[in-house]
Amino acid sequence: MSHANDPVVADNKTDVIPLLFSTPSGDGALVADGSSLPLGMLVSYAKVYKEGLLNQHYNFFPLINRPHENCDFYLDRARTGAPAIWLLSCYVWNFRESLALAKEIKALSPDSLILAGGPHIPAYEEENRQFLVEHPFIDLTSRGEGEITLSEILETLIPQRNSSLKGDFSPINGVAFLQDGKAIRTKERVKSRDIDKFPSPYITGELNDPSFNDLPIIILETNRGCPFGCTFCDWGAATLQKFSLFDLDRVLQEIDIIAQKRPFSVYLGDSNFGAFERDIQIAEAMVAAKKKYGYPKKFGCSFAKNASPRLARIIKILSSANMLDNGLISMQSADADTLSAINRANIKNEKYELLIDIFKKEGMNLSSELLIGLPGQTVNSHKNDLQFFIDRKLMTIAYCTAVMPNAPMNAPEYREKYQIKTNKDGYVTSTSTFDEKDLQKMLLIFMAFQFFYGLSVLKYFLYFIQMEHAIKFMDVVVRLLDTSEANPQRYPLNYQLQHKLLVMKRDWAPSLEWTSEEAEFLFNNIDAYYDEVLDFVKTELKLELPDSVTRTLVECQKAVLPRMGKTLPVNITLEHDLVAYIQQVKDIRVVDHCPVTFKPLSSFPPGKLEVSTLKNKPINNVALSHLNRFTGAGWELRSPLRFF
Repeated sequence: MSHANDPVVADNKTDVIPLLFSTPSGDGALVADGSSLPLGMLVSYAKVYKEGLLNQHYNFFPLINRPHENCDFYLDRARTGAPAIWLLSCYVWNFRESLALAKEIKALSPDSLILAGGPHIPAYEEENRQFLVEHPFIDLTSRGEGEITLSEILETLIPQRNSSLKGDFSPINGVAFLQDGKAIRTKERVKSRDIDKFPSPYITGELNDPSFNDLPIIILETNRGCPFGCTFCDWGAATLQKFSLFDLDRVLQEIDIIAQKRPFSVYLGDSNFGAFERDIQIAEAMVAAKKKYGYPKKFGCSFAKNASPRLARIIKILSSANMLDNGLISMQSADADTLSAINRANIKNEKYELLIDIFKKEGMNLSSELLIGLPGQTVNSHKNDLQFFIDRKLMTIAYCTAVMPNAPMNAPEYREKYQIKTNKDGYVTSTSTFDEKDLQKMLLIFMAFQFFYGLSVLKYFLYFIQMEHAIKFMDVVVRLLDTSEANPQRYPLNYQLQHKLLVMKRDWAPSLEWTSEEAEFLFNNIDAYYDEVLDFVKTELKLELPDSVTRTLVECQKAVLPRMGKTLPVNITLEHDLVAYIQQVKDIRVVDHCPVTFKPLSSFPPGKLEVSTLKNKPINNVALSHLNRFTGAGWELRSPLRFF
């Protein structure tokens, strides 16, 4: 591998080398490591620390976004034998790769010093001690803000840099290390209130290497802090739940610089965008940058948790420039006991519904995120969470709950209180309110929610049952799962559905994926499948539906699904106007509250339904691999029926 652009090292200076590399995302796409911004912040501040003191003694290697498989440069540098100071910023997505690389470096250069920080380095005392013991190639760990910590470490090493990279780190706050086999943990570092003293690496040029151009995502930080103390998240805990703002002029300058790097998307590393009046100006600056440079194409963030006129204006600004595809609110759960257990100051239902109105007024979808495996959660509460979104005609995605090293959920007393057990990767497997079998049931229920609702396999049929027969959508789903599991001979296709398609293929999220061959047993026998459903409705739900109604519902469901050999557009005449019927559902804010003016499907005259795609090409497979988990887009065919 050529290193023509790598720096020439001055013999009289010690190298400081940030370990930075791209890693594959969960979907397989190569993404820039999210540690580029924090590593850039570390180096930018070190260069100005005490009027540039450290520049006289250290050679700071430039940050270059190397693909993970092309990290030979770091190993080649380690093989020279010259001691260096190596910096790791560890996140969940680069943790294993970073440690593996650091271990190789230490073996090649045992006199080097390796400093590991970031949110995935354990901060709790016993876990941190154990981490140091299990990873002896890590010399120091840093917790909390790292800018001052790194600079003080480098200052401490100045007298020793020509002999060995060892020093007395005990006066430095926020570090831990082993000394003669004993773990030494210094005082906590107080969070900085004046964060503008930390220069922007975008402005100073630390992130100016061409390898940071044309990336899928670039991260920008406009403030630090989070006012919430949710136990599953280390954000509020790590920042002491206080907001500190970077100067607005600095942020606006960063946006202009970043846009010239041509990222597809800018994602804000803020906890609650829209919480401050100045966020309107930041949104306007994003739009202005797109108009001026053509980039970024899209914008992502974690929005403030409550609806407000300010948030509505921000959404309007961004959506007017086509920079938002989807609004995302992280509810995690709607269950009171679960929210209490995780200390979640959540959105009140009425506030959530206001947010729905804001997004839909802009013609946008609003989705949410759920966590499966939270303390306080049960199979029934999880089912009710999904019903909450169905009633509001929203899609949601879900993640398996992982106990992050520095989250309050990992505190020993909290784990004991809720009897939290995890697997080797840190994912929750059981708590005081559910066991491993319950967890598997919750995951199955969520994937069934995705299948029947998100993919619309039974969406319109089950809305009809809920609206006209007062049996909730998710109650029908769970009964269908249980009945087909108990009666595989009577419901063979539904039984196979559970065991072949509603299966976990990722450990971090329940997400539907299948090849065309895996799904053909169902979609090549779709008439037989809906016959099973009708039998279930009649025998298990005890519903006697008019033939014209069942024919309308089944023909509609079949029409909106992709099938092998299907040609588009499809135009069908239904015995009852289902489009007009479903429009009634769309017009209701909460479906559970049915107005007296609601008309039954059987009262509607015949109506037409046109189904299409953007290109209307013949369908040649029924594989599912690129589902938009936020909206279900990419599976249900386009028609006037679609909610999202």
